[in-house]
Amino acid sequence: MISDAVTGGLSGLISGAFVGWLIQLWLGTRLKRSIEHEYQRRIEEIRSESARELAKLNSALQETRDFKATRLRLVFERKIDALCEGFGKLAKLEQRLGEYVSKSGNMRGPEREAARKDFASALQDFENFFVPNRIFFPFSLAEEITLVKNEMNRIALKYAFLVESKDTPPSQSGRVWDEADDYAQKELPKIRRKIETEIRIELGEATADISIMDK
Repeated sequence: MISDAVTGGLSGLISGAFVGWLIQLWLGTRLKRSIEHEYQRRIEEIRSESARELAKLNSALQETRDFKATRLRLVFERKIDALCEGFGKLAKLEQRLGEYVSKSGNMRGPEREAARKDFASALQDFENFFVPNRIFFPFSLAEEITLVKNEMNRIALKYAFLVESKDTPPSQSGRVWDEADDYAQKELPKIRRKIETEIRIELGEATADISIMDK
């Protein structure tokens, strides 16, 4: 009887311990799964959050690229427009100076006066264009254009004062005419070709080495 009671007690203890172990194992497994589930959920949240932030960053970078590309395109187009317009106005100015000092118009009178006024108008037109658009020209070229523009003005004023004056000896007026005509025929085409070369470089039709050959 005692042995049966002992055996039954031991059996109960073992059964209770086994059940307790099972419960502990079950609770541990549930806790582990719960932790794993929470861990995975948090990982997914972090991934989703990172993906959203990355998408925002990529969008911002793309907007920056698009903005820069648009700005560069607009600046490029404005520069090309300025160079082309400057080329045309300088060509017109060259023509007007040539007409003013040409042999075919060397008589004094209304024809000469009209030619001088046409040149003065073309020079003022070029001045009005060049001052606000100078920034679109390479610095060295802009400096050359400024010097040429000032020199044209000086030559024209000297020419008007001496050649058109009735008191100027023919020998002196002839020298002034030679200087003005030489400048109109030789120096102005040089600067105009430099502008043309710069346009071709911007359009990818030429390289900067060509501009050296024009000097």
